[in-house]
Amino acid sequence: MLRLLLSAALHVAALPTEGAIVGTVRDAASGRPVPGAVVIATDAGRQVATDADGRYAIRRVPAGPQHIVVRAMGHTPYTLHAVIPRQGSLELNVSLEPIAERLPRVAVRHLRDATPNSSGRGAGSEHRSADLTDLRRHPMLAEPDVLRAITGGDVSVAPETPGGLHVRGGSADQTGYAIDGIPVFNPFHAADLMGAWNADAFTSAGLGAPVGGASMLSGTLQLTSKTPGSVRHTVGGLSTTHGRVAIDGPVGVAGATFLVSARSAWPNFSARSDDPTFVRVRSEDLMAKVELPLARGLLRGFTTRSLDGVNLASVPPEAIGGAPDQRNTFDWSATTSALQWHGRRDGDSLRASVWRSEALVGGAWADATWVLASHREEFGAQVDGERRGAAGTIRGGARVERSRTRYRVTSEEGLPPDLESRTPSLTVFSDASRPVGASASVGMGLAATFANGRPWLSPRVEGRLALGRRMDLTGSVSRRHQFVQSMRNAESVVGFVFPADLALGPVPGILPVARADEVSLAAELRVAPGVRARASTYAREMRGVVLVASSESAPFAREVPASGSASAMGLSLEGEVSAARYLAMVRYGLQHVRYHHA
Repeated sequence: MLRLLLSAALHVAALPTEGAIVGTVRDAASGRPVPGAVVIATDAGRQVATDADGRYAIRRVPAGPQHIVVRAMGHTPYTLHAVIPRQGSLELNVSLEPIAERLPRVAVRHLRDATPNSSGRGAGSEHRSADLTDLRRHPMLAEPDVLRAITGGDVSVAPETPGGLHVRGGSADQTGYAIDGIPVFNPFHAADLMGAWNADAFTSAGLGAPVGGASMLSGTLQLTSKTPGSVRHTVGGLSTTHGRVAIDGPVGVAGATFLVSARSAWPNFSARSDDPTFVRVRSEDLMAKVELPLARGLLRGFTTRSLDGVNLASVPPEAIGGAPDQRNTFDWSATTSALQWHGRRDGDSLRASVWRSEALVGGAWADATWVLASHREEFGAQVDGERRGAAGTIRGGARVERSRTRYRVTSEEGLPPDLESRTPSLTVFSDASRPVGASASVGMGLAATFANGRPWLSPRVEGRLALGRRMDLTGSVSRRHQFVQSMRNAESVVGFVFPADLALGPVPGILPVARADEVSLAAELRVAPGVRARASTYAREMRGVVLVASSESAPFAREVPASGSASAMGLSLEGEVSAARYLAMVRYGLQHVRYHHA
């Protein structure tokens, strides 16, 4: 009997004491396998990841009760209790409920382009760009401002004067502005808020002069709006000057998403209404966008609107022994509505856009003796495409525009101007760039604009040469035309509270089409990772530019302005040292501009 019991005990001791867990992890909503899910036997300290088919197997798990946890990114974790057999395997198939997760932003930058407004390709302002996601931490800005963020070197802003960007010696009205490729007008706020857009609604800004872009002598600032996410997201801020908010997320219908942005300056509740020395300011802007997947692309509809107004005393109260009866007032607004489809496939892209943009400006000056009214309206449509390959990049397209402007000043002191211009135009453009050997590249482009009964040709040639791995040389030669100019006097003493452009198109015998010929050179030296220096220089000649300040002291032209020519020369030097946790930079720019008239 003892021998029998001993034999049975030895037999039980020889039984297997470890088993296995096998199975498949699937998405509960779609039923598809979930690759990369982690299955953990917590008590045994064993874990595996599922394969491409969602299958897994955990071997050599001690028999008996075990806690099993299944985790996968984008899904709710699942926990269960199981009894592992002494031999064989236990099949556990798990379905995970999907859940949307917002991941923290990860910014990846090359050290040579680490500055908030790096010039990118080293060709000076023509390719200067800014990552607006870092705008709140910009060391040179008290407020997040998309216009001030692009300054540096040969792009300047007059101190404490929100009168626009001055690019390579050009006036403020020679720089264009666009959101997602759609032109917008009068993007200036009064007083401390310079740019008429909430920076939280955008991801990047780049200043360039692409062939076929808007007809501007100094190029166009292109802004890229934020791509709405699959989860509702809200960001905003309050400061001593304004409040702002931006909301994006899913609409819940057919994969559509939305973005809404609003910003407003604080009302003038802190000043007495009878205080004649106080400058009353109103500033607000709004943008709304909806995106919808359509035909292997993205259909986007958006609208923007900005409103501004200032009210200030016409003369100092002490000069007349009391408060003046009248005050100077200026009001301006801008709206843009657009519909755009953008598709990409294998490095190629195609985009079609239609839009309507409008700007209205009004004002009364010198005790309402002079009353201003300015109106600009534009309808446009554009189709353009791009193809990238090992042999280079080629881009081309066509744009149709119908522009209408009117500039009117009424007064009891004579016959001030009442001018109107209608300018339909067709622009056909193409440009291409390709490598030349292993260390050089060349780009050429041509835009032909048919307006006012004749063609206007805008050619451009640029090149780049790499001298070893540490130094690049770039250069460009271009000619540009501009059909709409501003009647605002940028030299006026009140220009800092009235930055709006007063648009007027070409009028035969009065206002010509402006032209600029320009040559630029730049060199960039990369001393070490994170250490670089850059120098650039330019020279430009302009013809047919409006010269309001030559015979006017008021903030706008009260008679038909003169036109003349201008020359500009300049250079800029930049140095930078950057690492993961710090950034130090030094910049110096020098510009010399001379206007010629009579």
